[in-house]
Amino acid sequence: MRKTHRFRYGFTLIELLLVIGIIGVLASIVIVAINPTRQLAQARNATRRMDTGEIMKALQQYQIKTRSLPAGIDTTLKMIGTDSSGCDVACGTELGPGTSLAVRVSASTDDAEEEVASDDPVYVQSTDLEMVQDYDPSRGNQLIGMRFQNIAVPVGAIISSASIQFTVTLTDGNGNEATDLTFVGQNSDDAATFTTAANNISTRPRTSATVTWSSVPTWTVHGQTKDTPDIAPILQEIIDRSGWASGNDIVIMVEGTGRRPADSYDEGDGTGPLLSLTYRVAGMSAAACLNLNTLTGTYLTALPLDPSLGTSEKTYYAVRRTTTNRVHVESCGVELGELISVEQ
Repeated sequence: MRKTHRFRYGFTLIELLLVIGIIGVLASIVIVAINPTRQLAQARNATRRMDTGEIMKALQQYQIKTRSLPAGIDTTLKMIGTDSSGCDVACGTELGPGTSLAVRVSASTDDAEEEVASDDPVYVQSTDLEMVQDYDPSRGNQLIGMRFQNIAVPVGAIISSASIQFTVTLTDGNGNEATDLTFVGQNSDDAATFTTAANNISTRPRTSATVTWSSVPTWTVHGQTKDTPDIAPILQEIIDRSGWASGNDIVIMVEGTGRRPADSYDEGDGTGPLLSLTYRVAGMSAAACLNLNTLTGTYLTALPLDPSLGTSEKTYYAVRRTTTNRVHVESCGVELGELISVEQ
């Protein structure tokens, strides 16, 4: 009897790679489709594009009728609104000069230690911050929290650089063990001070941005100051939150291995952690908003307001005249890294 041979067919490597690629594309589409936060931001950006066009149209109509631009429009980008101050939000593509800011921990409950391996109360009155091994090895590693108040950085600012300065303390042992530290921020608009409740530091939401300080140099001189690496990415993530406002408070947390003890607020001599940063804003006048109510009624029913940030006093739309006498209108509250402007 003649035997019939049966052949088993499988996928080739190329076919498998194609299938994997198609699955990846479909997964990306699904993730975008079900991301409501991104969808809402895209919808708000669509409104901003429409608003900038409406403002430009009104300015053109005004210029045709009066043969001039409304008073106050010059080559300085200015937010449209009536507020007499606080208009120095970032807007535009050209960054201005850097502004430096230094804020030291200013309250006993604004720096704290939490034992990682226990549910003991958070310690808020220590005279030092032991990063991260306690002087008593049996107590294990700690999570350190530091809260810096009144961070006067405007919405939309770009953090150029940032670091925390510590003052070495050797009253409870040395600082020459091999040490690696990781810094992370509290992912909140306005961080609250610490309490003694168990896990009050570790349960706070964290930024996705972290900064590692590997092989921290030895701390062998009492009273010497030490600066961390640049932690600007952590601060930038916080400043970029939709609920951020100038004057809010920031928390930075420290974890890792090894031991580097530093003065806390409760040391009492003003040598607690010091946050120093430099930020830049783009193009906006810090003196006052530009009142363009002359456009309302005839050229606009009302001045458009940014869908997330705008008020009648601060619309978060800005205008200027270019050096070639063109008119430039820009949205200052854009999300998702877009740039929304019109120039005619």
